[in-house]
Amino acid sequence: MIKTIGSSSDLREVERLTERGNEWIRKHTGVRELDFTDYRHHTHLVLQGLEEISVCGPELLLGKIFDEI
Repeated sequence: MIKTIGSSSDLREVERLTERGNEWIRKHTGVRELDFTDYRHHTHLVLQGLEEISVCGPELLLGKIFDEI
């Protein structure tokens, strides 16, 4: 255990403490959350960054099959 946020038997307080714990984890673990609310924009940025698409899997697979025939 690294940190204790609190404890309670009250359901609302447990939910609040859980959220505080999750917030603490996000701030102290160095893990970044990705925002996918604007996925079209992010998809556009990813596609914009691609320079070339090569399909070489079928050639590798079929080439071995034809070599064996």
